[in-house]
Amino acid sequence: MDTAWAALALLSGQDATWITSSARSRLRSSLRTKSANDVYILSRDRAKTIRYRAIPEAVIRVDEYLIASGAAAMRDEATAALFGLAGGGGYAEGYVMEGGAATLAGSFGLVEDPQGNVTIHEADSEQVFVDDRTPIAAIAVDLMNSLATRERSAGIRVLEELLRG
Repeated sequence: MDTAWAALALLSGQDATWITSSARSRLRSSLRTKSANDVYILSRDRAKTIRYRAIPEAVIRVDEYLIASGAAAMRDEATAALFGLAGGGGYAEGYVMEGGAATLAGSFGLVEDPQGNVTIHEADSEQVFVDDRTPIAAIAVDLMNSLATRERSAGIRVLEELLRG
């Protein structure tokens, strides 16, 4: 998982200091030959993802405890402009540290549901979340999981731009 997060961090302009300098160098070289789909596959196990169903009031409250990602990250104007998407409401998506999903589920009455309106990703390290923000490449990968074609396409496009940038 360290390598997956390091790849997403490097693509997002971060240093990925939790891996050795030689590993960073090899990873940078490797990323030059990768496609968005390759990065998606490389990073698929970076976090445990659980979907829940919640009442509207709970969605709003849970969202306050998440480091926004996916479509929920579009509530930030700069992020929305980068992806060419608009923010909306009625759902929450983001990261917490391991064990945080169960805590939030218990606190807010969330019920596991694969089609739910709350998506929580449990990460095992806080290092990648600089200033409590999800790296842009991770947001792109999370959008690639969307059932909405426009969101999925935006994730692929931005990740390809980061790879070629």
